[in-house]
Amino acid sequence: MINNNIWMELPKTAIEPLSIEILDEKSSSYKIERTFCFSKQFIGFNGHFPNNPVLPGVVQISCVRYMCSLFFNRTLKLLQIQKVKFIKVIKPNEIFKISIVIKKVNDYIQANFTITSDIIKSLQDHIEKEEIIVAKGILYLI
Repeated sequence: MINNNIWMELPKTAIEPLSIEILDEKSSSYKIERTFCFSKQFIGFNGHFPNNPVLPGVVQISCVRYMCSLFFNRTLKLLQIQKVKFIKVIKPNEIFKISIVIKKVNDYIQANFTITSDIIKSLQDHIEKEEIIVAKGILYLI
């Protein structure tokens, strides 16, 4: 299970409030988003990896769980992780956004998440920003 020190640090790393969008009130389907940024001093980088810090996948999953817990105003427990794919690493001070489509199903919560980061492309006469997928997957929480 996740180190409680990391869980307590998550609110400090959020750089935007939780945004909530109702997708379908009848089926209790919502979209929530929040932007995060972890400094190099964040405890989760300790030992992961020396001289090349990378945000661990367990911290990314914890961010998703944390956001869902905020939305439901109670601490949720992880029941199952499904189809999770980590595509790009997150470095210290990198800003990334987590988008989650939450759906309450019977006794559990299904959270389909996508983590994205912006890359800046400097072209000859202008700068473009492109959003790339960092990670995605499904969590089941109770």
